[in-house]
Amino acid sequence: MNLWEEADDAIIFDDDFETAIKIYKKLAEKGEHQAYVNLAECYYCMGEYEEAMVWADKADYMKMDSEKDGYAFFVLGDIYNENRQFEKARYWAKLAVFAGEEEAKDLLEAVEEELKLQK
Repeated sequence: MNLWEEADDAIIFDDDFETAIKIYKKLAEKGEHQAYVNLAECYYCMGEYEEAMVWADKADYMKMDSEKDGYAFFVLGDIYNENRQFEKARYWAKLAVFAGEEEAKDLLEAVEEELKLQK
């Protein structure tokens, strides 16, 4: 079993985010961009929003391949939206829509609505 499968199994079968986080950090140290996204998502699911933002910002800084990472784009957009960083949320939601992530359409609509309210 590779590290990705090991981390996924920890979450899916054991609801063990701590083990998954340790594994994703090892992968992040190797430069695996998806690991940064997964770390952000793990912390977000655990209710550790500030730490989720740290990893989301690191993933944001690294950028991604626009056609392959639709779900990752969606996750980042959702985290930024929940943390009321609507410009960043819109950026990632648009990329997710472009990459074909269906859920991102609703996210983008919600973010656009929040941005209108701010004006």
